[in-house]
Amino acid sequence: MKTIYEIFKFPFRVIRNYKANKLGKKRLRNFQMERLILPLEKIEKVPFLNYSDHYKINPTFIDEKQGYIRVTSHSFLGKEGIAGNLLGRHVDRAPLKNGIYYYSLDDAKCALEPILPYTVTPNFEDPRYFSNDEERYLSLTAVYAASKEEGWSFYPAIYNLKSKKLFIFEEERFKNQKNWIIREIKDHQVILTTNFNPPSEVSYNTKTSEVLYSESKSNEELKLNGGSNYITLGEYQVRVLRERVKVNKLGAIHLNYIALYKEGELVQLSNAFNFKEVGMEICNSLFYEKGMVKFAWTFNDLEVFQGEISGEALVEFVERNTRKIELENEIEGKVLV
Repeated sequence: MKTIYEIFKFPFRVIRNYKANKLGKKRLRNFQMERLILPLEKIEKVPFLNYSDHYKINPTFIDEKQGYIRVTSHSFLGKEGIAGNLLGRHVDRAPLKNGIYYYSLDDAKCALEPILPYTVTPNFEDPRYFSNDEERYLSLTAVYAASKEEGWSFYPAIYNLKSKKLFIFEEERFKNQKNWIIREIKDHQVILTTNFNPPSEVSYNTKTSEVLYSESKSNEELKLNGGSNYITLGEYQVRVLRERVKVNKLGAIHLNYIALYKEGELVQLSNAFNFKEVGMEICNSLFYEKGMVKFAWTFNDLEVFQGEISGEALVEFVERNTRKIELENEIEGKVLV
């Protein structure tokens, strides 16, 4: 039964969603004029079997045959209700369950091993794998509460796969932030980044637990976030960013962007593209092997696909379809205790 608060709030949510959809339709029209598809050499469906009571989505690959994946009770259709709420395959108001599992693939078979248990909140989601040959980590989101009754409460986290040590950024500054991704680890410093606008960075000292935060100003109008891990490709670090576009008829559309970095600075950003088709494409993973860049993405919170393109072809794609970047490099740093 709806509360009085929800009943009075509903008209305002409808108006806000109507305005968001007008902007979303304009963005989608502009995108469809170019209808850019990343020219992958091959696309394969990954055999993660999903059931009505749990779903395996948003994998992060170590290589083609193994990685880590989110197991969750909640899966969304990509479609939205009149007030802008995402419609799900799960039972409405069911408690959110999440788990992080290691997986290995053998032809059509998938073996799973729990890393962080499948349970109600508090739990973890959004795994992204990082390795520099010496260190192996997952960046995560620690979900403390996720319901209309309790509200939403979540924080960025990192998990050392070797020592099995977990660190959650529980400062108030990080509350209800997600998609912090490890960019590099050196001299006991774990460097994470988030947010395209403004771009932000955190340095965590694994010996002293000191946390340094910096934020740079940006003139870029796009609101990009989420996306994949980083990989090194020649002189660049590369990752995928995404933008959510609200269009009720089609749902929560995600447009993807390839970002190229040098020494932590964004130097090129591609125009918006799809991997396969218009929909809720969520790319959390890419890796580089034998000259090929390999992407993994979940479509409409259900199907998982893997595709590949040569490193040279990917850079050429960005150079042919580059968006102008206007970024200021002014940095403001502070220590959080």
